[in-house]
Amino acid sequence: MKYLKLFENFNDNKPVVSALKDILSCINSGKKITSKLNGGTIMDLHDNCDDEQVMGFLAKAAEIVGEEIQGTQIDLKTQFDANELEGLIRILEANPEN
Repeated sequence: MKYLKLFENFNDNKPVVSALKDILSCINSGKKITSKLNGGTIMDLHDNCDDEQVMGFLAKAAEIVGEEIQGTQIDLKTQFDANELEGLIRILEANPEN
């Protein structure tokens, strides 16, 4: 894999890497995703993304944000594979350009 082209409207992968790191931080700390991100931001990134794996994480995070806003407590460790997410972040950081 030479470079991942994630965004048509961004110069690099920094916005998605930052969002994925925030999601991972919430998984590891037990905090709600809404403590770091909002659904609109997540969906904006999702809508401009071309990578299916990244889109899957962002879509799931947006779904969970909706549930958190309604007052539902979600155990993120059961919803996400933290090891898979960490690996994806490493790949994206290694390929910073589109």
